[in-house]
This record gives sequence, structure tokens and C-alpha cells, in this order.
Amino acid sequence: MSSRKLSIGFSLVLFLAFVQVARAAQVRVWEGTITIPTYLLGPQNPNPPFPLVNSHNIYPYTELDDLTNNRQPKAWKAIYLENKYLKVTILPQ
Repeated sequence: MSSRKLSIGFSLVLFLAFVQVARAAQVRVWEGTITIPTYLLGPQNPNPPFPLVNSHNIYPYTELDDLTNNRQPKAWKAIYLENKYLKVTILPQ
């Protein structure tokens, strides 16, 4: 047998083994909420920084960097992805 046929055969066996493992794994995906203590934002700066004065190039948008000391529990939209070994939580907001 040539080495090319052995390589193709080995690749096929490896692929089929991977498919069996993937089929046996139970993966769950769902959407929900999670409550996290969150520091609230202060008022927006009505004068956004200009690139000549500040290196932050976000003009014409205001910066949201004024956090207050007011911490409150806030419910956030969450997307969960879970299998036997790992649980991932994504906060799209």
C-alpha cells in the first residue's frame, strides 16, 4: 500500500472518531439573565474630547468613563454555552 492511501485511510478513521466524540458530547445553549453588582455611570460629558487635545478618537460621541460609587445589582442579558467540561457566559450588552 502506498503512503498516500495510508494517510487518507488514517485521516478518514480520525475524522470518523471525531464525529463520534462530537455526537456523544451534550452541548446546551440558552439565553437568560444574570444579576451582577454594577457601578452606575455618572452623567455624560457634554464636551467630547477632540483628537488634537486628547488621543482618544471617539468624537462626536461622549465618553462613558465617569463611574460613581453607587453600586446596585443589575440584571444583564446573558447567553450561556455549556458542555461536560466548560460553561461560557456571554454578556452581549
